[in-house]
Amino acid sequence: MDGSDAGVHFTSTIRSILAAARSSVYDPPTLPTAARSSAQGLVRPFAALLARCGCASRQDLGRRLWGFKKPDCMNLVPSLREALPGLQLVHVVRDGRDMAFSKNTAGVSKYASSLFAAEACGSPASRACSEAHRFHALQTPAQSIAVWQKLNLDLALWAEARSSGDAWYHRLRIEDISIDGSDRQIALPALTALASFAGANASACDLCAILRRLHDRSLGSHDRHATTSERKKQSQFGKWRSLADNATQQALTSEASRALVHFRYMVDLAPPPPALPSALLEEEGTCAACADTSHAGGRGPQRHVRRRRLFSKKKAVNADFDAQRARLKHS
Repeated sequence: MDGSDAGVHFTSTIRSILAAARSSVYDPPTLPTAARSSAQGLVRPFAALLARCGCASRQDLGRRLWGFKKPDCMNLVPSLREALPGLQLVHVVRDGRDMAFSKNTAGVSKYASSLFAAEACGSPASRACSEAHRFHALQTPAQSIAVWQKLNLDLALWAEARSSGDAWYHRLRIEDISIDGSDRQIALPALTALASFAGANASACDLCAILRRLHDRSLGSHDRHATTSERKKQSQFGKWRSLADNATQQALTSEASRALVHFRYMVDLAPPPPALPSALLEEEGTCAACADTSHAGGRGPQRHVRRRRLFSKKKAVNADFDAQRARLKHS
């Protein structure tokens, strides 16, 4: 989804918001007049475009669900929710250490100077000034992972605090739906949870077919012209382990440890991510999508499992993991 379709430009508006709020989240009425006016001038026509696209999708294609992808919008969520009260957000995250070595450097090149502006940050002793001076002392890719942590963690904490009893926010780790990055016991329940959040009536066979299509696709647009071997190395999950020496790995993990722990990525300070709930229902039969042994990991036809809708966030939480997070927060 491109802002030009609505006659708006995202970068300048987001820069003004980040410079004012020093965060990806904010209270729209409290923004300075110029930033508030800029946000409204972008969000209103863009929201109208989204509404038109959604209506056209339902009328022309008969689809009840419609969504769009625009990573820049993670910096506009408060304003978008104000303009579109029924908005549902799927927050897709990827390990920030992989992002630190991505060829897509938009986060740093477009927004870091506003998010961590050293000038006009207020008192030298303020948190904003402290974060700004610390950021500018970092090397690339540490700057990249610092931006990743700041934008994603701020959004996650803000959304979680406002989603109790209102299922408008869902977070998905991209690794959890990759057959390369995880096994089917993780990928299928992750897709099931996403489908449930969206209100989609998808069978296990439908979700398995989606997984197969995902497996056949390149991870992103920034490596589509690379050779097969280059693309595989650049796009694979966990690539940071092969692209960074031990010292750099430790530095990146330390720099973004709060976000890595919150999103349940492996760090030295935390145990492995908790297993998903084991309360599963076996679904009778097999489907054609799983009969392909290359897709099924060489194990032949696979029986599907469907997650019961009986677990909540509390059941999925690992107490030891949360204890580590709490200690890290107060350290």
